Amino acid sequence: MADEEKPTPHAESPIRKILIESALIVFSILLALAANAWSDANKQRVLADRALQGVRDEIEGNAQRIRDALPYLRTMEGQVFRADSLKRVHG
Repeated sequence: MADEEKPTPHAESPIRKILIESALIVFSILLALAANAWSDANKQRVLADRALQGVRDEIEGNAQRIRDALPYLRTMEGQVFRADSLKRVHG
């Protein structure tokens, strides 16, 4: 008998080979999905950070405009109270 006809004791069965390859494919797909989910989450976090920074900038700008207008508004308030105390306001 030739040595080629004898099965080697370390030879893998075709079913075991198919199962291992299938498991590797499934693992690769799950790994790719996890990487994609991480990438999407990172993009969403960056987008949320930009939106929050825009809101902060707008609030700070509004607060500065109020601080800039406050002296004028206080002057107007004082004039209204003075006019009322002199009975010049008719209502």
